Amino acid sequence: MRFNQRMVAIVDDERRVLESLQNLLESAGYQVLLFDSARVMLEEAKLEEVDCVISDIHMAPINGRELLVTLQGRAPALPVILITGRESAESSAELHALGARFFFRKPLQSRALLDAIASCVV
Repeated sequence: MRFNQRMVAIVDDERRVLESLQNLLESAGYQVLLFDSARVMLEEAKLEEVDCVISDIHMAPINGRELLVTLQGRAPALPVILITGRESAESSAELHALGARFFFRKPLQSRALLDAIASCVV
């Protein structure tokens, strides 16, 4: 049951990143759904119940860029925040042009991420 809490889906293939983000977001009052792959998220998430998606870029078989493009087709109003721990071939401007609301490099700054989420779910 949601009780007016905002739902954030987190997609990352690193368990420790999922757990760390879950702890941060739950402490800030968000409900959290965790997915260890974009494929699982696309198969299992009820997109109409999700208020924001945070996704790693570098995953297989579906990467974060492909997830972003797919979500733009299925739920164009759903805000997507992309994160990466590696140098990315795409620039922040390219990812924004595809529809990403924000793009962050790991390690993430907690306050900046929480501010980004808050601006996405108003």
